Amino acid sequence: AIGGANPLWNDCMTKHAQQPYHVMIGGGDQVYCDSLLDEREMKEWLSLSIPNREKSHCKPEWTQAIERYYFNRYSTWFSQGTYGQALAAIPTVNMWDDHDTIDGFGSYPESTMNSSVMSTIGAISRRFYLLFQHHSTVSLAPHHGFFSSGTGQNILTSLGPSTSLLVLDARSERTKNVVCSEQTYDVAFAKMYQEIPQGTRHLLVQLGVPIAYPRLVFAENLMGSVGSVLGGLASAKNVVNKLNGEPELLDDLNDHWTAKAHKAERNRLIVRLQNFANDRKIRVTFISGDVHCAGIGRFTAKISPAEKDPQLMYQIISSAIVNEPPPDGVIRLLHFQDKVHNLDGRVPTFEDMYPTFTTDVDGSPLVNDKLLARRNYSHGFYNANTGSLEVTIFAENIRGGPEHTPGGDRGTKGYTIQIVQALRGSFNAGITKSLDYRRQQLRNLYNLLTENDAAIREAVFQDLHKPPAELMVGESGMVKQECIDAIKNLDKWAANRSVKTGIVNKFDNCHIRKDPLGM
Repeated sequence: AIGGANPLWNDCMTKHAQQPYHVMIGGGDQVYCDSLLDEREMKEWLSLSIPNREKSHCKPEWTQAIERYYFNRYSTWFSQGTYGQALAAIPTVNMWDDHDTIDGFGSYPESTMNSSVMSTIGAISRRFYLLFQHHSTVSLAPHHGFFSSGTGQNILTSLGPSTSLLVLDARSERTKNVVCSEQTYDVAFAKMYQEIPQGTRHLLVQLGVPIAYPRLVFAENLMGSVGSVLGGLASAKNVVNKLNGEPELLDDLNDHWTAKAHKAERNRLIVRLQNFANDRKIRVTFISGDVHCAGIGRFTAKISPAEKDPQLMYQIISSAIVNEPPPDGVIRLLHFQDKVHNLDGRVPTFEDMYPTFTTDVDGSPLVNDKLLARRNYSHGFYNANTGSLEVTIFAENIRGGPEHTPGGDRGTKGYTIQIVQALRGSFNAGITKSLDYRRQQLRNLYNLLTENDAAIREAVFQDLHKPPAELMVGESGMVKQECIDAIKNLDKWAANRSVKTGIVNKFDNCHIRKDPLGM
């Protein structure tokens, strides 16, 4: 019904041929390895009771089966179809998520995660992730740009002079109650302050699942309360997880940043990013997938203009490029659950989902306009003229049939959002420090007032009934005179000023240098 794995990759590669992509960012689940549990050796392990499963040692033949599975899985998926062509043509930065290992890895109870077999699965899948997705190894990873506080593969890298990328490993340290340790956050923020160059306008933060998303607490409570009942029913085999007998959906719900167990950690991360954005005057944007639909979340302090609001952070939600989207009923339920949430951040902050999809791909109006249940992918580019990051989500058009049939590959419709730079971006880049630049800005202001004098007088009279003479004497005329005075005296005001020194610095040439602080 969805036409196979290639249609949206075909669309992506067509765009790459028209204007080559600089980098392809994989948000996790580049391969789906859930079928590991269908291997004969894994079925033998699963046939044990849960307590015996958790106590059993990973047999050598089980280890060999796990090795063989991941090698064959990667070799097949990474060498076939249009995705294989994309990997060969576009540089990639990929994060590690659960399906790269096995569904829900990290979100199971401690007794399950610490078992010999699960530890072996984690170690082998990590090795193949580094080998196939980064051409690295566990021992070489620290020399290939990865960092950690002891465990994990986090990434901080530059995507050019205007944009940096932080990829947080949300699996290596994950438990039911933790996504990343406080030590990992400390290391990450220290690197951000030290290594992100001055003048960087945008920081992308790659997270596996959205950090801004409709709450699913009602489902958590429901799944948690019925889990023990379902686990004891033979008829419930298809709705409980093979690994620990809990409801199948519970590990997915536990993965979400908005889950009860992760909410406090989530809020601390957002506040630290708000402080970083304010300190460095940089725009932070989250990019995530996993939820099999498209959307845009938003954190804002409602400061106008948006360039002055360091709390303004968008959450780009784009997934999946291959997997089938959820039923319309799920999207309606998520819209019903969506509301404005308050965050006690650096300043009072509001979180909501942004109404992006007012029309469907066929042009028909949409009532539920915040999440779109279509396969999709997104691309973005930095606009040097505006300083904005322009992101487009490409949603799959309504299909006309299976792949390679008439009407089978219908392309995509784009939905675009402009993520404005923080106001201080030009200052950090050093553009505003030149005296010539500042003189020209003063001339621009003077010319603006002169050329639009009649329009300003008319607008002020209409709004305030202020006479033109009063406007000239008390407002616009004063500003124009201030521009003239500033242009005349700028060199003198900006010049270094010599100061007297004490006996210790008697033979030194001391002066005060007047560097601008920006806004």
